[in-house]
Amino acid sequence: MNKMTRLRAFNAMTNLLDDNYQKTKSDNVGVLLGGMQQFEDGGTFDPAMWYEWIESIEKVRKLNGDELTELEGFKAMKKFLELYYNHISKPYDIRRILKTLEVSSDDKPINSDAWNLWFKCIKKAIEDEDKPYKSPFV
Repeated sequence: MNKMTRLRAFNAMTNLLDDNYQKTKSDNVGVLLGGMQQFEDGGTFDPAMWYEWIESIEKVRKLNGDELTELEGFKAMKKFLELYYNHISKPYDIRRILKTLEVSSDDKPINSDAWNLWFKCIKKAIEDEDKPYKSPFV
């Protein structure tokens, strides 16, 4: 497995959520994306988003360091969305996304469509490295 930075994994997660927003036009996903928008200094519109992302990474990462595997990024995305889901009165649209992010006991993603989309989102994050995400609501 390849390694990626915390920021690249965050951007890949943003891409995955944006893909979901474009398909569903979910207000809950749109609001989340608005809070995740990054400023040029690296901060997020909602400062808690970045800290919750780092907290989510720490819960799934096997080794210390600044990089994580694609699977760790996928699992961190699930942890991040679980935090958001539990803080924001359990929105249905986020629960629907969470169901696609299940990982088996032997660390294999269960939903192959979600796993394949994750890799596409990582690729897009690499391609857009110098272009921070812009929320559709800003």
